[in-house]
Order: sequence, then structure tokens, then C-alpha cells
Amino acid sequence: MEPEPSSGAPAEVTLAEFGGLIALLEQARSRHAQLEARASALQRDGLMVVEGERSVLQQLAANVKQAQSLVDEVRAAKPGGVRVLLDELRGLLDPEVWLAADSVAAQLEAKEQWQTTRLNQALAELNRLKEEMAELVGVLNEAARTGAPVRDEERLIRPLEAYVQTAERAWVERQCGKLVQMLEKPPRIEQKEKLAEQIRLKTKETRTFSRQADLLLLRSSLDALQRYQFTVLLRTPSEPGTHGINIQGLRTLVKQDRQRMQNKIERLTQAINAGQARQWQSRQATAPTAASPAPGSTGGPLPSPPTPAPDVTRRFVPGTDADAAGAPRDLNTLVRDMGDFMFRVVVPEQMQEYLQKTPCAITVTTNDLELPWELMHFGGEFLCLQRPVSRMPMGRDFPRTRVLKEPALGRKLRFLLVCSDPHGNLPAARREVDSIHDRLKETWGDRIEIERLASQEAGGDRLNEVLLTGGYDVIHYAGHASFDKEHPDLSGLLLAEDEVFFAQKIRQLLEGRPLVFLNACESGRSARDDGPQEASYLLQESAEGLASAFIYGGALACIGSLWPIYDAPAADFATNFYRHVLEGHMIGEAMRLARREVKQAHKDQITWAAFVLYGDATFKLT
Repeated sequence: MEPEPSSGAPAEVTLAEFGGLIALLEQARSRHAQLEARASALQRDGLMVVEGERSVLQQLAANVKQAQSLVDEVRAAKPGGVRVLLDELRGLLDPEVWLAADSVAAQLEAKEQWQTTRLNQALAELNRLKEEMAELVGVLNEAARTGAPVRDEERLIRPLEAYVQTAERAWVERQCGKLVQMLEKPPRIEQKEKLAEQIRLKTKETRTFSRQADLLLLRSSLDALQRYQFTVLLRTPSEPGTHGINIQGLRTLVKQDRQRMQNKIERLTQAINAGQARQWQSRQATAPTAASPAPGSTGGPLPSPPTPAPDVTRRFVPGTDADAAGAPRDLNTLVRDMGDFMFRVVVPEQMQEYLQKTPCAITVTTNDLELPWELMHFGGEFLCLQRPVSRMPMGRDFPRTRVLKEPALGRKLRFLLVCSDPHGNLPAARREVDSIHDRLKETWGDRIEIERLASQEAGGDRLNEVLLTGGYDVIHYAGHASFDKEHPDLSGLLLAEDEVFFAQKIRQLLEGRPLVFLNACESGRSARDDGPQEASYLLQESAEGLASAFIYGGALACIGSLWPIYDAPAADFATNFYRHVLEGHMIGEAMRLARREVKQAHKDQITWAAFVLYGDATFKLT
């Protein structure tokens, strides 16, 4: 007897037959769903192409859909019309038809295994990169917290850090194709250990030189016994959890010792002037001259090739006094001997020991402006080459106070280069400004804006505008100055039409916090075409009056010169200094590095020693 038909099925369809076909349909639907899920996973990860498999799956999906439709038709069909539908349904669900599913499953499994292998390789590469970056990012972040100048290193490391973060994000979001593609040719960090050590060194130096000691040197007047007394005060830097301490000492110098130091400075000045005079004479002697045309030539006279000027500043014969007797010495040796003598006779022993053992920045405040304290020499090196050194002027009142505007984020730094040559006798100063302009523009043109003022533009109206607007971050002045030793406030910059821009006026007008660089020589003691440049340390007191006008007017810092130098080393010094400042170095450290570089590049000159920084050596421009 035939079993009862299932609910909704025609009478001639047995329950077993129809139930078996429905079971096959469910198996087909489940099989298709599993394969679809695997293909979708591969496609979603973006690592494998499954277009061929997808085409087969679409056909199988159509079979399942059609089979379901036939089932519905069988259930709704009248007796006598079911067998054809049932045969068609059986044909759609025949295992032979679903052999394609087995083929797709095998293909998907192979692709899944390949993907797993590639992902494991990519993850291993990602972990390697993360380990490599961990140390570099750690030392870089520490440098950033310290304020170390690591812009170059940051430009190298930060993109690599972002690269690793993007790769990690691709893995978290299961963008496996993107991850594998990124790590097929991962970036390499060349000399990672050296780079990390370089960052650590900069961090250490920044942390060391951010600590600043103050050295006060006060000289009394000559007493009845022909003696000077120096009161020397040293305030040590504050250490974590402690306060700096004050150390006081007294040194008494006989008049002759003070004169010996003065004599060394005067001999150094004479040597500089003698060398500059010989250089000028050599240039005049080797200047191109007109030559007679060659026989048969129809052209004009040909210039003779210039002969290079000999090295005339490296050695000189000192004066004839007893202290100067002996074989000729070069300028750097004379400066070293002077610096060693100054340090030994003026600085008390306990302070000498502290300075020799404690690296830190130094701010010198003194009323003895004739001595170049930056050139004190101990421990085998000059003070200003060991560490950042600055001076703080001794003013009669407090600096002018005002509200400063915050600079706009991302704006370029503005440089103003001024060449003031109202008498037309400073061609070397013009070359200095042009050289600085061209070299800064070439290297830093994307970060700075540079404006030049030629001599005819450097007048009082324009300088009034420059100071009042406070629109410049750096002001570089090369040109004449007028110095008044008796009244330093009446020293000033010599502008067009011989207008003197007084120091006191600078202090009253200055706005903003510019970094100021003054390479200014006294009118009449200048580099000129018809005679050599002359140096004089005796201008230092009035020169400090000019520099202090900028400091007390609110300038970030002011660089002045112990003696004016307009030549290639001076331009090198300024350019190197600006480069280090733009790299993020503290101003005092930028000075120290520029000194060392110029000293190394120009071994026979002492341009490196010519400049003095007024202000806080630990300030930064950027």
C-alpha cells in the first residue's frame, strides 16, 4: 500500500520520494552557502581573485533557486502533472550536476591555504617592522619631549611609523590584500642603530645644554695700590628636585696683569689688521691688468689671469715686549694663550673645577667689556666651543613689556637682510648679504621668506616700519654703525643720508621677538675698496649698548661682533648659524656649532671667535 502523501504534495508523489528531494535541496542550499561564504571571505580580504569560482557559484545558486521553485510547484500541482516537475527537480539536484561544487571547494581551499601563507609572511614582516620602529619611535619621542633638534631624523622616521600604523590598521580591518601588497616590498631603515644613537646624542646634548649657569664678573676701579678686584659670582643650574646655588669668589689683579691681557688683545687686533692689510695689498698687486694683444690679433687687450692671494694671515710676528718674545705663532694659538691666562687669573679655583666638570650653558654678565670672556680656554678647548655661551647686558632698567601675538601655525619664517652702505665703501658687506640670501633660499626656501634691503632702501623710514610692525623673525644687518663710547645709548646703525638710528630708539620702537644679527663696523674703520678693513676690540662697550637695545626692546637674541669681518668665513658663519637655528637648535648651540664648523673650514683665521651672542642661549627661534 502506498504511504500517505505529505502535506501539500500531490497524491501520486510518495512521502519518501518527495522528502528525499527536499533533503537534497537543503544539502545543495547549505553547500552553496558554505562555498559562497568562503568565496566572499577571500573576495572581502582582497587578496585573491575568485571570478571563476564566482561564476560557478552563481550557476549553482540559480539551480537552488529553480529547484525551490519546482518544489513549490509540486506542492501546488494537481494530480497528473507532478511527475514531469519531479523529474526536472531530480535533474537539478543530481549529484553529478553538483560535482562543480566539489571543484570550486578544492579551488577555494587552495587559495585559502595560499592566502594563509602570505598573510603569515606579511604578519611576520609587520612584526619585524614594529620591533624595528619601536626603538626608533621611542628615542624620537623622548627627543621631542626634550626639545632636541631632530627634524631630519623625524622626517625619516615619522613616515615609516605611519606606514606601520597603516599596515596594522589593514590587518585589524581584514584588508589582507592591502596588507600583503604593502609588505611585499617593505621599507628598510638603513643604519638603524646609528640613527638611534644619533638621536640619543642630540637628546643628551639638549638636556645638558638646556641647563644654564650664570657667571657674573664685576671689576672694581683701580685702587690706590694699582690693583683691580674682580667679584665673581656663579649661579649653578637647578637640578631636578633641587635649586641652583650661588658661589662667590674674589680675585685681585695687579695693574700689570690686567695690562697683559689688554696687550694680548691689542696684539691680536694688530695681527688681524696686519693680515687684512697684506691681503688687501696682495689683491691689489694681483688684480687683472691689461695685456698686449698677441701678434696678428685684431681684438682688444686680454686680461691677465689673476694670481691667487697668498696665505698671509696664518702667521705673524708678535710685538717686541717680553710677553710676546719667541717664535711666530698663528692667531688661534695667540687666542688660546690669551684665553688660558684669562681663565686662570680671573676665575676662582672652585669655579674652575665646577666649570671643568659640569657641562651646561653659560650666561656671562660683566662690566669689563674689553675682555672677550667667550674665549676663556680650559680643558683643552675654548669656552664658546665647549658649550653654548651668551652675554646678558647690564641695563639700567627692566626690558619693555608688551603683549606678544602668537605666530600663525604653519606660516613661513620671515627673514630681513639689510645692507647699509651709505658711502658706497662696503662691497664685501653687500656680498655677505647676497651670499646669505642665495644659500638660505636654496636650502630653506620652502620654510622661510627672505626680503633684502639694499643701501638706498635702508633709510630711517623703512627701519621705523620694520621695527614697529614686528613682522620679521630674523633681522640681519651688515653695514656701518656709529659708536659712542661715552654714551652707548647714542650708538646706532648708520643708514642712508648718514642718519644714525640710535640704540635708545631701537629699544623704544622694537616690536615682536626677532633674532637679530649685527655685523656692523664703525664708520671710518671699515672694509672698503681703497683700503683694508680694520679691527678694534675697544669698541665693545659701545657695541654692547647697541646689542642691549635690541635685548631690552624684547628681541629673542642679538648677535654682535667683537670686530667686524666681511668675508667668506663671515657669510659661512651666518649661514651655518641660521641653518642650525632652522633645524631646531637652541640659539646658543647653533652659535657653538657654527663656530666649530667655521674654525674647521678656515683653520688659518679666527672668524669663528668674532661673534658674541647677547640674550638667553637656550632660546629657540622655532
